[in-house]
Amino acid sequence: MLDLVVSILAGCRAIAQVNTRLRPDLALARAWDRERFAEQSTLARTLDAFSATQVAQLRQGSEALFRRESRVLRHNFERDWLWLDIDLTPLPISKNAEGSTKGEFKVKNTYGRQLARVHAPGVS
Repeated sequence: MLDLVVSILAGCRAIAQVNTRLRPDLALARAWDRERFAEQSTLARTLDAFSATQVAQLRQGSEALFRRESRVLRHNFERDWLWLDIDLTPLPISKNAEGSTKGEFKVKNTYGRQLARVHAPGVS
């Protein structure tokens, strides 16, 4: 779990980025008193093994952080609308796209499909 937290702090937007962004950084691993960070498949298996109770606890913690840190919740709705750019198209994405993961979106594909992308352009 520590490796997952460090991956978030290091800017990994998906577990798939751990092998390229976090694992090669041995100095960062030593700073966290680790010889090396876990491989992405190990982290994924760890998350897959969570019980329903553990998932609920993780969701509760994530929601508490979101409520405390979210800029969207501090948006002045009386002053202006909150505009969201939502892309739900199942367009193919390359394996080099930010946050891309191998998977499916209703149809078989060669690499992956974006599931959704949401952007709030006016929130800084």
